[in-house]
Amino acid sequence: MQFFEMAFELSWKLLKDYLENEGYIIKIHTYHEKTAIEVEEKIHQSYVLMLKELYDDFKLKMEQE
Repeated sequence: MQFFEMAFELSWKLLKDYLENEGYIIKIHTYHEKTAIEVEEKIHQSYVLMLKELYDDFKLKMEQE
């Protein structure tokens, strides 16, 4: 479980750093609706498939143990 938590944390930090580099100021909570919608769209367009692949890879590794 600790390995999963570490991998998730690293994935989140990588995504956060990338979005900040693209010009988004990411906060855990945002009350600016336009920014929240833009970030959500960016995540869905660019990262959902990669995160699913990451999840599937780890799920497979866990099943093999």
